[in-house]
Amino acid sequence: MQTIQDLNQQVVQLYNEGKFDEAILVAEQALTLAKSLHSGDHPDVADSLNNLAELYRTQGRDSEAEPLLQQSLEMKKRLFKGDHPDVALSLNNLALLYESQGRDSEAEALYQQALKMSESLFKEDHPYVASSLNNLAELYRYQGRYSETEPLLQKALEMRKRLFPVDHPHLATSFNNLALLYSSQGRYSESEPLFKQALEMSQRLFKGDHYDVLAILNNLADIYSSQGRYGEAELQLQQVLEMWQRLFKGDHPDLASILNNLGLLYEFQGRYSEAEPRLKQALEMRKLLFPGDHPHLAGSLNNLALLYSSQGSYSEAEPFYQQALKMWQRLFKADHPDVASSLNNLASLYKSQGRYGEAEPLYQQALEMYKRLFKGDHPDVALCLNNLAILLEAKNRPQEAFEKIYQSIEMDDRLIRSNFAFSSEKERLQSIQNNRYKFDNLLCLVANYFSNSPEQVQKALDVVLKRKSMTAAALAAFNFAIHSQRYSHLKPQFNRLRSLQEQLFHRTNNPPLPDPEKPIEDYRTRLGYYQKDIAQLEQQCQQLEKELATQVPEIQLQDQTVDRRAVALELPANAVLVEYVGFNRYDFTVPKGKNWKSAEYWAFILPAENPDAVQMISLGEAQPIDDLIEKVRKVLSLENNPPPSETMGATGGSKKKGEALEVRLNAYQYDPQYPNALREKIFTPLLSILQPYQNIFIAPDYQLSLIPFGVLPVDETGKQLLRDHYQISYLSSGKDVLRWKLETDRKASESLIIANPNFDYPQPPSTKPQTESLSQSGANSHSTKPVFKSLSSKEFDPLPETEILAKSIAEKLAIPNLYLGDKAVETLLSQTACPRILLIATHGYFEPESPYIRLTQELLNCPSEEEENLLAKNRDLVNPQLLMAMENQAVTFATQGKENLAEWLRNFVNKVSEKYKISPALNLTESPLDRFAVAPGNNAMIRAGLAFAGANTSRQGQTLPKDAGKGLLLAQDVAGIDLWENEVTILIACQTGLGDVQLGEGVFGLRRAFAVAGCKALIMSLWSVPTRASLLLMDWFLSDVERGLGKREALLKAQSYIRTITIQELQQFPLGCDILAEFIEEKKVISEEFIEANPDYQLLSHPYFWGAWISQGEM
Repeated sequence: MQTIQDLNQQVVQLYNEGKFDEAILVAEQALTLAKSLHSGDHPDVADSLNNLAELYRTQGRDSEAEPLLQQSLEMKKRLFKGDHPDVALSLNNLALLYESQGRDSEAEALYQQALKMSESLFKEDHPYVASSLNNLAELYRYQGRYSETEPLLQKALEMRKRLFPVDHPHLATSFNNLALLYSSQGRYSESEPLFKQALEMSQRLFKGDHYDVLAILNNLADIYSSQGRYGEAELQLQQVLEMWQRLFKGDHPDLASILNNLGLLYEFQGRYSEAEPRLKQALEMRKLLFPGDHPHLAGSLNNLALLYSSQGSYSEAEPFYQQALKMWQRLFKADHPDVASSLNNLASLYKSQGRYGEAEPLYQQALEMYKRLFKGDHPDVALCLNNLAILLEAKNRPQEAFEKIYQSIEMDDRLIRSNFAFSSEKERLQSIQNNRYKFDNLLCLVANYFSNSPEQVQKALDVVLKRKSMTAAALAAFNFAIHSQRYSHLKPQFNRLRSLQEQLFHRTNNPPLPDPEKPIEDYRTRLGYYQKDIAQLEQQCQQLEKELATQVPEIQLQDQTVDRRAVALELPANAVLVEYVGFNRYDFTVPKGKNWKSAEYWAFILPAENPDAVQMISLGEAQPIDDLIEKVRKVLSLENNPPPSETMGATGGSKKKGEALEVRLNAYQYDPQYPNALREKIFTPLLSILQPYQNIFIAPDYQLSLIPFGVLPVDETGKQLLRDHYQISYLSSGKDVLRWKLETDRKASESLIIANPNFDYPQPPSTKPQTESLSQSGANSHSTKPVFKSLSSKEFDPLPETEILAKSIAEKLAIPNLYLGDKAVETLLSQTACPRILLIATHGYFEPESPYIRLTQELLNCPSEEEENLLAKNRDLVNPQLLMAMENQAVTFATQGKENLAEWLRNFVNKVSEKYKISPALNLTESPLDRFAVAPGNNAMIRAGLAFAGANTSRQGQTLPKDAGKGLLLAQDVAGIDLWENEVTILIACQTGLGDVQLGEGVFGLRRAFAVAGCKALIMSLWSVPTRASLLLMDWFLSDVERGLGKREALLKAQSYIRTITIQELQQFPLGCDILAEFIEEKKVISEEFIEANPDYQLLSHPYFWGAWISQGEM
């Protein structure tokens, strides 16, 4: 027969295994046995009462738990006349119950008794003392008494570390609770590592489903949601819900919390139809569980009100908000975060209804309460300041509004920098994006009221300088630090990160192919494994990025000293900075949901050495400007040029041939219509301020990054261009000038030239003729058909003429390090630190985001009634590849546990297939999506790069010799190399200045990568450049640089040379003769007769031949 001790030990074991139903049966059996053996008070009876009560409490059966806990406590007090560990334990457990019921004052008194008793009983470390510290701290945390919470939690954690040198549930609890505190304070970068420590320890302790694992997963989901990482949050919550359903049956407070959190997550994403039933279910469950006032019940009322308010159903939302506020005020007599949040939410509702007089005092109350609760920076304080600013602007009190929103932005900046020190690159971008709306609000306020007010304009520019390219600045700070001697001990971790990135690239670049001989389920299975591999590698990369970031404090310090004064002092004398910025306009006076208006471009102008002379100029709506940029790019890249007809190649001097040549030649004349219109919008408004200056540093934003300003005409004639009047250099942000003065502990190494790689290495190079463009466009075209070149196009062609240029430059500049053919390998750059001059002449590429993936995402997000319109609008994409993209996305959802979304997509595939009579592209010999776009992370930094020896071999899936690397140098690779003592990098390759453009963050691609790597001056191209003209231009440019001319001036001179060179001058040297032959034989634009008749004709005057090249960085 089992003893009471045996039964109680079995209860503990079953509890630790998460088998609560079985544990309750055994606990009830133990209590019955104890009472039958002992008619009066006895420790066994008291312990059995306590154990059964704790199980009831864990399952939310509070009404059954409370009398048992009270009986146990009173019995122990009778049994043990003074302080006793068992009495302290019972005090703690009853306090836990009261806390869960919102009876905070009763709970606090019991916790304090328990702590005092434990400390008097145990003078040294003891689990009871640690538990008492932890429990009292948790109550204070929930009450928002954070300054009292942290020392108690730290003390409990340190004690448990000493008590439990190996894994232990109490130690995991301490990690979890300290993480909860940091999360409550908005210190997400500190909380996440602690949550993960707690989770990993709990998973080692409890191999299957367990309540402790479930609770930590739920907490992690909460911080992901708070940071806008909704995909990760949803995945975690789905896991939590499934685990809960395996562990428990029936209603429970924690189940209500999971449903509530899932509903909130959907509400944040605008998925209202999914949010409402979950929030309602949570509310009804809490009403049954908590008949009176309870914090969780108030939370449910508040969250349902949030949902209705988000949908504009204000009359439905208001009573729920009011009920929630009154309940919280009854529960918490003093300051509390939930009361402050409720005041803020009700104020926002009144503001949305135009009830400004009622909203303002509520916002003020909320703000003052938040400030009392959170002594330092906190996201809730920043948010409340922003909300109050919007209200004050709506009430026509712009000065007060500016003060509040500026405080909000400054607080956000400090919080963002703090989070950067613990975040991966992806998380940093997400953090910036989540706070973008406040940045836009500030600029809107200044634009509306203060564009001519020096103080506000100056402060606005300070904010722009800090925020633009903020993640690139953090990455550059990390790169600078990691290559210094100070952090040499981190090199193994850094190399491990690069190795993981290489693995991720190779896995991403080799997706499974559908087999037409096998059912689609076979493809789905293999694709599922592929996507799991990628997700795992991405997670490992991000985790290592975060671990490295925590050890390099420069990441969070890099922008502290950035402002207009610092930048103005570093600008060269008589120069001026033009900082362009795009932002979404916000109308402060209209109801919520209709506030955001069309995006606009503005320009800040900052003269050197005069930081108080800042001016802010409106350029108007962004969309017309962006549309013009697209048209101008087509003009500049000759994308719309007519191809030569078949008859153009015929011999003879027929009139028809002459007319055709004339048409073709006219196509090479610069049409200034669209470029002039663009100049009118983005430069003319600045002319009166810029006239005294010749040296202009332009920091473009968004689509403005894709055009060279210098080629825009001065007037409608197109004869004179901006470059004829100004010397223009480019920066990602004005703060880039501050990096020029950084000194390293290293010296530049010998210059390095890499050209004409053997793309077929280790096989001999292909003997096929070289095409005209460095972008691989054919002989009869001037650029690839899409603006961006795709890796999924044909193989990289040989570039023998780049070898001629490389040898000429190497001889002219006495550069011994010349790598050609088989020796032009990707690994050269990782093995060579800081070459003084770096010249790479090869193919560049940028792989755009797949339109099929984009359309799939749009279909998932649009209302069902809009699906047909969306398909009709994108009819050219409705083909087998779209269906395969949807199939792939369905597999992704299934892999993530989102079976409902996977099922919806598969049903939609069937619907589209039936309507349009198409089926998924199962008979493709290549992957149906371009390879880089398949990656779940869709990282632009692995979709841009340069081709090196073995690039074609690698792309065919074959393995290269180790010294050749992978044949492709990705932008991601470049961002990790050391170029901090490099004087100039020249990329003689197509489209090296292109990439994914993001508002406020610049161009994600090689342009960003070389800046992050420390390159002080980068020469790159903005479209597919013609090979021979580019080689001639670069020869002139480098000769002038070696003679001591500044990089920008040398580039301008070289461009002028190409622009004005005549036919007669081209005839004087071999490369010039090759250019003329190309115009006759390949382009079929001119004839021998034309050459003889027009020796002074400037054949290369169109910007297509020279205008793509820009200089980013130092002059």
